[in-house]
Amino acid sequence: MLVDELRPQLACEFRFDETDHGLLGDSAGGHFATSALLGGTDAFRRYLIGSPAASGCEDHLFQLEEQGSTNGTRLRGDVFLGAGEAEATDPLTASGDILGSMTRLAQTLRLRDYPDLRVTCRFFPGQNHYTAVPSLINTGLRHLYAVTAVRT
Repeated sequence: MLVDELRPQLACEFRFDETDHGLLGDSAGGHFATSALLGGTDAFRRYLIGSPAASGCEDHLFQLEEQGSTNGTRLRGDVFLGAGEAEATDPLTASGDILGSMTRLAQTLRLRDYPDLRVTCRFFPGQNHYTAVPSLINTGLRHLYAVTAVRT
């Protein structure tokens, strides 16, 4: 729906680069964005993923990554993973293994050594599941869309 329906509608009203789309998701949306990344589609080039609870749904995301790796799926793009460090000690988020599974995801992607995938992982000091969102968006967007000076 995002790619086949919404994107063409937006293209009618807004100017954008047809080859450079990003996807942002936090919490359950982060789980969705991770699923889109691991699906191996080229629909997005940049992924801003916050607190994805990657071990949820009986490790579905890790199984998806493993299947893709076995089948030769090439993951491409820039990924920024982020969460509040206090998510490790909050009973609700700690029970969902948000930080642990996000760390495991970053490690898994890095150790697979996908040649066209760049992964950055950040923990925001003193932030919890809710208060980390502004830092995630600010830092993640600056990282994924960094403007480099053009020298003439």
